[in-house]
Amino acid sequence: MSGAEGGEDVKPVARGGQRALMGDGAGSRQTPFWICSECGNMLHPKEDKAQRVLKRVCRNCKRTDLAESNLVNVNDMRPEARAVDQGADTIKDPTLPRANNTECGSCGTMTSVFFQAPMKQDEGMKLIFMCTNCAYKWKQ
Repeated sequence: MSGAEGGEDVKPVARGGQRALMGDGAGSRQTPFWICSECGNMLHPKEDKAQRVLKRVCRNCKRTDLAESNLVNVNDMRPEARAVDQGADTIKDPTLPRANNTECGSCGTMTSVFFQAPMKQDEGMKLIFMCTNCAYKWKQ
């Protein structure tokens, strides 16, 4: 199963032997970053032209596995797909401007952070405010 350039048959490794790190985003279309169970480095996609399969190879220890899917990368250009989800940790970002005169519709706190909302071509600029107390979001 490891180091397979010299004619060895490579068999898929059970999911328990590997770890996949997933980001937030496009759900089933999100490409995972596979981590080598031997040394902890990232596994990189590599085409096996002879067997016509996609493999994942560790550049450090040369471990090789078959990929479960032929999906390597997804670049979705739709505006709604490119929108970055702002989590509750956004309120801790010291680089974001703060507003002290906007009332939260959820808890009534007067302090919030704000940032520009992703726009479509036919929309004007909108700001997203996020309460520093309860992380409630609203647009203005």
